[in-house]
Parts: sequence; C-alpha cells; structure tokens
Amino acid sequence: RQVLLVVAAPEPVLQHVRGIGPDWELALDVLAAAEPASGTALHELIAPRSAVGGVPELVVVTGRPEVVADALVARAAMGRSSALVAVDAPTYAGRPPGRTAPALLRLAAAGVAVAVLRQGTPLPEALGTLRSRAVG
Repeated sequence: RQVLLVVAAPEPVLQHVRGIGPDWELALDVLAAAEPASGTALHELIAPRSAVGGVPELVVVTGRPEVVADALVARAAMGRSSALVAVDAPTYAGRPPGRTAPALLRLAAAGVAVAVLRQGTPLPEALGTLRSRAVG
C-alpha cells in the first residue's frame, strides 16, 4: 500500500511511502523537521476539493483538531476515508491531559477514526483505536 505524507510546514512537503524501509525513514525525517509556519492553512490543504483532499485515504496528525474538523467531516460525507491523530500537547509539557475536545466527538460521530496521543502512552496503544476501526 502506498501512502502520501504531507507536512505543511514551512512549505508543503509531499513524501510517498511505499513501505517500511528507505521511504519510511524519509517520512520520519520530514515529520521531524516540521515547524509551525504561516501560509496555506491545514484545513485548506485537506479540504475535499483540494489536491491533497482528493486522496482516497487521509490521516491528519495535529494538536488542534478543531482546525481540521470541518474538512474531515466534509470528507467523510463524501465517502472518503479519514483519520485524525490528535496530539494532547499539554501532556508533553508535563501538564495533565486536556479535556476531550468537542471536535473529537463530532469527528467520531461523522465516522472519522480518531486517536489521541499523550505523553507516556505507548504509540501502539494510542493508535490501537485506529487499527480496530480500520478492520472492524
């Protein structure tokens, strides 16, 4: 299976990932180099009618799910598969987990697979909800 990784900072970077190996290492490098930047807003980048929004499957990783909720709900309404990995940023700063954002509940109700990453939670455990939704 081929995956297209898009990182929107500072300029959009497209990285094709065809499997574990060199492509995956390049994808991790792209993610590690991401920085906040102005320019195209994430919700515009993934909107259903954008170049990236037209892909059949999309996973968005962000600490601000409210920013992408409308675009992901619209994708779901069009029958396009989407998932959101919400980073609970306060936990990475040593603070307690944030409250469940209304946007996460709205996304789940629309059929978007949702997972939450928190400091100290093993990645397979945090992403397990995505896997269970994908296969069942």
